[in-house]
Amino acid sequence: MKNDFTQRQIVIIDAKDENFLIIQPQLAVLMIDNPSNVGKRYLDVGSLCYRRRGKSDPHNVGCPVDLSSLDKARNPFVQTLVEILREKRSASSAIQAFRNINAFISWIDAQKQPYAFDDMPALKQAYSEYTRYLLHRLSSSGIRGQRIKQSTACGYQAAARIAVMCATGLSEAEARSVATYIPHKINNANHVNLNFPNTDIQARTFAALIYYIDEAYRILIGGRFASAAFRFTQR
Repeated sequence: MKNDFTQRQIVIIDAKDENFLIIQPQLAVLMIDNPSNVGKRYLDVGSLCYRRRGKSDPHNVGCPVDLSSLDKARNPFVQTLVEILREKRSASSAIQAFRNINAFISWIDAQKQPYAFDDMPALKQAYSEYTRYLLHRLSSSGIRGQRIKQSTACGYQAAARIAVMCATGLSEAEARSVATYIPHKINNANHVNLNFPNTDIQARTFAALIYYIDEAYRILIGGRFASAAFRFTQR
């Protein structure tokens, strides 16, 4: 595929400026204070409106994109995301959140199956499949499987959840219920099996397991009493 990436026109938005209006989200670049030294950092949020993006150039503020890959269905998502990033308590947290959200969007754009941003079931499915992907990387051998840490997987999933919430309007609780929640630490896991993709499936599996154990115990105990009674009558 030909890489027709180009530096598009951009509009820089100061994160400290509360009086701004995003007319063309695909052009928006959020400017924040650089947490490591004097200067500014630029988060090219608007580039996420494009399905094909190139690597950022340190000599340019904006990310190169394929202009023909513009997806206007992503505009509301980007508008909301700008607000979310502006409200972060620190520049470092905004940078990390954007980096992780960018990873989720890049994963979506790398899939053969398209996930429309104006289709809630599609984005729920994307979040669920992305969780599967994270769980796979979490449990891989690490030799060639690009294994990630528990805390890293948690951060990636949390960012994906924010993206889904921005695009669909789902609440935190609603978004979290779509797929298995990945905790920050493994000892905080409160699910039956993290390899299950959905909390509803886990709940049903757990209920079935309890029912099976209870039924097996009832049959076992009942069988013992029946056997004892039979031996007693034979005496």
